[in-house]
Amino acid sequence: MPPLLPRALGRQKCQYCHKENSKRFPLKTCAQCQRSSYCSRECQKKDWREHKELCGRLKEQIDLLNQASNESPTIYGLTLSDTASKIKKWSQHYSVLLAHSYTEALKLWHGAPNAYQTHLLVVYVVPKFTKLNAPQKTKDIWTAFGVADAVVVPIAEIIEINPEMAYSIKMISEMDKTPEARRGPLALVYIAMPEFDMCMMAPLGLSPPPKNLPPWDDHWKTRLQRMVDLGVAESPVCEDCNRKLCNQMQLPYRTIGYAKCKKHTPVPQ
Repeated sequence: MPPLLPRALGRQKCQYCHKENSKRFPLKTCAQCQRSSYCSRECQKKDWREHKELCGRLKEQIDLLNQASNESPTIYGLTLSDTASKIKKWSQHYSVLLAHSYTEALKLWHGAPNAYQTHLLVVYVVPKFTKLNAPQKTKDIWTAFGVADAVVVPIAEIIEINPEMAYSIKMISEMDKTPEARRGPLALVYIAMPEFDMCMMAPLGLSPPPKNLPPWDDHWKTRLQRMVDLGVAESPVCEDCNRKLCNQMQLPYRTIGYAKCKKHTPVPQ
């Protein structure tokens, strides 16, 4: 499970008593699965009966990744652990764009405010490189992977296909039970990479809808694919010439993805 976004880091809680992470009660991570956090050994012991089975599964996944790091590279020139590390950075880089795509795909602000409780967004990521030009530098990662497709899927269906994901979903659901701990819901984006037989969950913090809510963006998938192809994380891109606009010209919400540069902005008659 990738680290939460900066806004969500402060909302990490003890898995048992839900006490927030703080200097007075610093959370410590389970040494076995390296996922669950607890404020004390007492809470960890009380939660063990429920945590035990999933802890074992997660430990197996970690062992497999550690073994993969010593394996030969795949046909794409990266080991599985290298690929997982790069996809993790990729999802963090595009966190704002993924969050926008999530709200539009689920119509979260357009008639389905509780859809995040039952559905998630599955993003199918594919490599755009070969063994000869595998990404080495961090900046190369942004355009090394493309979005083949993105679809809304019931959470129950994902758990049925991949039971190990149930634990990550449970942790995020527990955070959402305390409204005072967040400004908006936490989005669940499931990143699937069929070529590597790999997947991961990316939880994203969402802001409340803007006061002047624009119409539903029915081109959200095209925007997502196009911006990832260009390596643009959140700054608008001119829809006519693909020119990336500067941050000062960035407009809120709807213009994530498309805008008009000065050259292609219609002149009022």
